Amino acid sequence: MKVSDHEQADDKDAGRERKSERKSRAGNSTAVRGKQNAGSSSRSSDSKFRASSLAELASWSENTHSYSMAPASMFKGMPVSAIDRFVNDAKKTLGEGLSEVGVKLDDVIVSQSRQTINVNLNYIEMNEYLGRDQNMWIQPDRNNAGKKLHAKATLYFSDFSAQDKPPLGPLSKLKSKESLGVMRELLSDSPGLVIGEAHSSVASKRELIKNMKSLKADGVTTLYMEHLCADSHGKALDDYLKAPEGSPMPARLKAYLDMQTRGNLGIGKVASEYNFTTLIRAAKDAGLHVVPLDTAKTYETSLEGGETRFKVMNYYAAEKIRLDQPAGKWVAFVGAGHAATCDGVPGLAQLHGVRSLIIDDFGAKSRPDININAKKYADKINPDVVLSYKV
Repeated sequence: MKVSDHEQADDKDAGRERKSERKSRAGNSTAVRGKQNAGSSSRSSDSKFRASSLAELASWSENTHSYSMAPASMFKGMPVSAIDRFVNDAKKTLGEGLSEVGVKLDDVIVSQSRQTINVNLNYIEMNEYLGRDQNMWIQPDRNNAGKKLHAKATLYFSDFSAQDKPPLGPLSKLKSKESLGVMRELLSDSPGLVIGEAHSSVASKRELIKNMKSLKADGVTTLYMEHLCADSHGKALDDYLKAPEGSPMPARLKAYLDMQTRGNLGIGKVASEYNFTTLIRAAKDAGLHVVPLDTAKTYETSLEGGETRFKVMNYYAAEKIRLDQPAGKWVAFVGAGHAATCDGVPGLAQLHGVRSLIIDDFGAKSRPDININAKKYADKINPDVVLSYKV
């Protein structure tokens, strides 16, 4: 069992198998004051890796739109009539793909004109709804923006290593023999807990879902989630969480979560009642605030896999949690490779000085096998606790 079975392969398989509007907030915090300061301001912004606010972090990592249909910029000299036809055909194709899952064009288009359509879909949504036709869409500043974010992540981890913070000591023992008790013990003297999973796992989602209300009663207020992209799904997620009890989940959000569930099913498996969609529904029912730990830009690093994905996502997620400053305790739900140090990249548990708990489906019985201070889990991760269930 390797990390690729949990994390890298899950993300890549999801991209192959699957076919919020949130405006990007303020620009770089270093203002350009006149032409003489423009160069130094740009250099200062590029070398800064610790954001001063959520708005600044968003300006580095989120876009008002992730993809554009802009034939005039792709094909110079194209007649206006051809541009109109091109744009209308693209809108029709996208609309047909969206309609299959009950999503409307207005749910994903953030701006448009006769010559351009801008959408806030992430890369797996583009693949799902457009298939090969996605190749006709462009990503604004894709390569440059990705390089800048990766550079900031590299600086961030260099700084973290230089601090040489002592790790948490090993756990002596756990009193509890079931998941809620274990979660409570790991949260007892800590502001948060990082729960890792293989994205195909049923037990991880089941145990979190059934414990949500108890965790809320214990003071947990916030659930941080991998896969959810702030710029793509933030608005639909916020609308859902603020809606009255019993309100249906917005089609845009439900379609994406269902897509995640389908794309991460193991071979020959059928979807369980414990999945990404029911997880978010349970969080709402429990009164938890749910916060995305990805953006369209960070999520696209899943295509690169390995160190790049771990580094960029962990950087963004760690900064998001730090700047969010939740009122109570928090739980982060992520892939196992993001929970604790993996491939030399510190996990969210190390970055925030909290415990890591991995829950998987590889146990021998329905009650959990408990492994404390685990070593070489999936060949390369050392989580504080592993709970393994037979599912």
